[in-house]
Amino acid sequence: MEYTIRPKASKPTRHTDQKTDSKHNSRSKQFCKRDTNGMDTNLKQTEQVVMLAILRKQPDAYGVSIHEELAKRLGSEVPMATIYATLEKLQTKGFIKSRQGEATAERGGRAKMYFNITGKGQAALNASLNALDRLRGIKVAGAMA
Repeated sequence: MEYTIRPKASKPTRHTDQKTDSKHNSRSKQFCKRDTNGMDTNLKQTEQVVMLAILRKQPDAYGVSIHEELAKRLGSEVPMATIYATLEKLQTKGFIKSRQGEATAERGGRAKMYFNITGKGQAALNASLNALDRLRGIKVAGAMA
């Protein structure tokens, strides 16, 4: 793993000058964990919960089943667009992979896309959840707290 510090994107406003913006950008740096290919390996909360839903629903994790699992476990609806955008990001990062199921008449001849977590994704999810546990003061087996 390689660690880099990258500045957060700032939104300049009409009332700021270049000097203020550059000063703001130098102060607001974000710690970002990257793999050897330069890919961001940090997980956002949405990515974590989608990956956990995939684990619960495997081997039958597809968009609607993930949506239903999240609604059941979180107690609120997560928009389907958010789920599919998150699945796309996770696939781009190499944390999940998809496979196409059989086309069915009930779906108008369309096939379901099923999702599985990769080894890289499992490692990222474990690291992310362990970091949260350490922040909460929970002892993590095999990790220094």
